[in-house]
Amino acid sequence: MKSFQLSQEYQMLKSNPNFYHTLHEQIAIGFDEKLTDKDEKESGITDLRKSLISKHAQGIVLETCVGSSRNYEFYEMNKIKKLYGIDWVTHYIEKLNQRAAEDNVQSNMTVLNCDIHKTPFDDNSFDTLVDTFGLECSYDVVKAWAEMKRITKKGGKILLIERGQGYWMTDTFKVMQKASLNLAGRG
Repeated sequence: MKSFQLSQEYQMLKSNPNFYHTLHEQIAIGFDEKLTDKDEKESGITDLRKSLISKHAQGIVLETCVGSSRNYEFYEMNKIKKLYGIDWVTHYIEKLNQRAAEDNVQSNMTVLNCDIHKTPFDDNSFDTLVDTFGLECSYDVVKAWAEMKRITKKGGKILLIERGQGYWMTDTFKVMQKASLNLAGRG
């Protein structure tokens, strides 16, 4: 089995999750105002979200790194038994709860403030796990991926959309590629 050498920056982030959480709290404030729906539509991301989620999310569903819930409108609620969302960014949790109170849009989603690296859920809890652009926010992709696998039922689905490999994400994608090949029996 091939091993990967992780960068010093990645090792620093893994060893200091509180720093990483604080960083993401700061980035979250104003993020949705900067990234508009128009940006996502023009780039094809909206269509990709809709296609993946509307076709494949079913049963008991967890959306990790839920953010401001850009995916919510794509869930076909007749296929969903229960919908959960988690995020470690307090700003997003507050924003989602405010939206729920204002327009009752999110009433079908139970939102929890927790970290994908260690969730409060039992093994094999979810039929579908959705993560769109969340693994890139992980300070320990191996641990996040292991947690995703642990809480997804055997035979369940993990639905991912990620941006692609940037120079600063090399370690993240090496780990994801290795894990995906292992899951597919080709690693």
